[in-house]
Amino acid sequence: MSGVGRCNKCGARIYWGQSPWNPNGYATYDDQATQQLHSDSCSATQWAEDASGRRERVTACKNCQGAVVWQTTRTGKRRPMDVRDGYVTNDCHFDTCGNKAGEQFDSQWAGHTERVSAATSGAGVYQKYLTTLGLVWPITMAELQSAYRKCAMVAHPDHGGSEAMFKHVKNAYDMLKERMEIPS
Repeated sequence: MSGVGRCNKCGARIYWGQSPWNPNGYATYDDQATQQLHSDSCSATQWAEDASGRRERVTACKNCQGAVVWQTTRTGKRRPMDVRDGYVTNDCHFDTCGNKAGEQFDSQWAGHTERVSAATSGAGVYQKYLTTLGLVWPITMAELQSAYRKCAMVAHPDHGGSEAMFKHVKNAYDMLKERMEIPS
């Protein structure tokens, strides 16, 4: 089954037909002969280049309307990255969104992420804990546990550290673990 219509964003004439990814689905094309996907050539779509040279589709932040590109972390979670001058930056938009409103900010993004992570409250709040454990965001639970164990071995009073130093390391681990909302 196929048909003809107009793009809702740019108004161009489009054709729809079988999706190249899903035999039971449909996709929009620029013309019937070349099967050029309209999403790749739509004049209303913005694009940005990431560090590896890949072209990524730009969307708008629901909170501040800033330009973002959604990327997947090593742990499989999605996060918005800032876009400047047509290039994706290394700044997570959760940290730089100029329109933060505490819990409202967290809940607004909750539909787009599988879990609320330390990034949603800004790295500034949790940066001291990350620094204490020698970590840089984004992190996985395995990386957090590994860093904690290494630091605990050095800071523990039985291994030459002090009680205060060990409590500081334990607090950093507890705060990051709690904020990541991953059951232990």
